[in-house]
Amino acid sequence: MKHFILMLLLSFTIVTFAQEIETAKQQQPRNSVGIRFSNITGYGLSFSKRVFDNYTFKVGGIAFYDEYVKGYKDSIIQDNKNIIYDYGFELQRDIYRTDKTRVYALGGMYFSKEQDKNQERDRVYDPISGTYSNELVTFTDDEFDKVAGGLGIGIEITMHTRFAINVDFGYKFQHSEGKESGIPVEENTTTVGLGIGLSYLY
Repeated sequence: MKHFILMLLLSFTIVTFAQEIETAKQQQPRNSVGIRFSNITGYGLSFSKRVFDNYTFKVGGIAFYDEYVKGYKDSIIQDNKNIIYDYGFELQRDIYRTDKTRVYALGGMYFSKEQDKNQERDRVYDPISGTYSNELVTFTDDEFDKVAGGLGIGIEITMHTRFAINVDFGYKFQHSEGKESGIPVEENTTTVGLGIGLSYLY
């Protein structure tokens, strides 16, 4: 009878402990929002979701537009325009995970566009005609479309339960085409990929 009671108590303890582990596992955050800087899968704001027990899908991007015009409609002195945007995605596969640390393999890609146009004119006096005219003194016309992707490994460390910082390291390939000072240019780059991010978990 004593052996039976002892076995019953032991079984109850094991079941209770297993339920506590499963409950803690289910309570771990599965989503996050934050900011990231990665030349593997992109820059800007990010959102991630744990789609399976060991897989996390992350998307993100940023957009920037800046324009400055000086002068009258028919006599523009300065005209600057800068457009930058990128968007990308990333799939992570957990290799090792604890309550505070996660090591994962990653793969993904991003797309971006950069446009920089700058025209500046200066008033030049013509002694023959005795008049002033706006002559072009600075001209920039750069525009690039880029696509990049790569593979790597990363580590995420959770701080204060809801905040996490991650660092990524890998290998990336980038292709870009466009124009530099109005001249068509095409570039291919293969290099080391780095990334860092800060996230709020929920």
